Amino acid sequence: VNLQGWKAPSFAQIPLAKPLDVSLRLFIPASYSADTGLGVKLFGKDSVWAWIDGPASSLASAAGTWTTVKMRVDFSAVTPPFNAFGIQFYGLTGAKTDPILIDSIEISDPSKTNTKIVNAMQLGSSFSESLDSYSVIWDKMASVALVDGALEITNTNTSGSADVAVGKGDIASKIINLKGPVTVKIKVFVPESFAGSDFYFQTNMQDSAYKDFIVQWTIDKFTPGAWNDFEFTEDTFPTGFNRNGGLVNFVMQFGGNVNGTIKVDDVQIWGNVEIEDAQPILTVDFDSQADADQFVFDSASGGLSESVLNAANSKYWGNSTLPFGWIANSWIGAGGYDISESESTVDLTERGEEIVNSEFGIANTTVPIIFVNP
Repeated sequence: VNLQGWKAPSFAQIPLAKPLDVSLRLFIPASYSADTGLGVKLFGKDSVWAWIDGPASSLASAAGTWTTVKMRVDFSAVTPPFNAFGIQFYGLTGAKTDPILIDSIEISDPSKTNTKIVNAMQLGSSFSESLDSYSVIWDKMASVALVDGALEITNTNTSGSADVAVGKGDIASKIINLKGPVTVKIKVFVPESFAGSDFYFQTNMQDSAYKDFIVQWTIDKFTPGAWNDFEFTEDTFPTGFNRNGGLVNFVMQFGGNVNGTIKVDDVQIWGNVEIEDAQPILTVDFDSQADADQFVFDSASGGLSESVLNAANSKYWGNSTLPFGWIANSWIGAGGYDISESESTVDLTERGEEIVNSEFGIANTTVPIIFVNP
């Protein structure tokens, strides 16, 4: 099937004279698993309708699944104008009843690198496998440990108030955008014994000149003996805080006249992130019959024709696509199309066995009809 300039208005949008990325989302039925040579190819038609061979991709291992095929097509060596651009499936063996489904076709220009700004997580630590470079800093009296997927921080100063600081040792190497709103999310667990104390917990971000930006939570903001979710968003930093560079320190601290261990998990820093936003040249997602109508029949082998496929409603936008097969044959006398070795008796050829006795052959799919004289 292909897009043709005289039948598909969208064809004019495709700059075939330059390299393009094409993405196809396909479903290959499980019944195609024996077709080890199955594949999909892109092709074009030049100004005189001559075939232009494009890239191909094997579908041999895709039977029974949805799969996304991505190929780069380059017809830049061909002199425009182009008359068609299409998709070819090859390597099919025998008649088929289950249809190949095409969910979407997307064509984009790899030379365009459009971007957009989104608010997204810039840094995250879940402590599922490691301390993620967090350790005790500033010579504080504390210890850290990874226990059951959380960071445990223990005050080791048992003779006075807690003065604990744990920092991320590799923060200076991380790219953190401080321009625009910055959000910090964190989960903290404190023991029930901390209830009613002067305990506090805080985060401290230090800019390239070691200027502090501190956010603090006191014990009245906690539910001791349970996990507490904290989050703050800030777009107005302290005067003089350098938002043009990254951070030299990201520190979690706690203090107060308490002894014991707290737990920290899911530490995240969110902010404005620049991501690629390449807009496709053409997207056909077959949400309507009009999408399917953009593609026209080009050619087929094995006895199929455009009228046969149209009669089978083979190009239908819904998942109720009707299957089609082929049964070009003669009884005897046409060489490779014969189904019998004899004119007067049933002596089936290999082709005849397939047509008559295969899973979807005449013997297994026909229903007897009895005419009764009323």
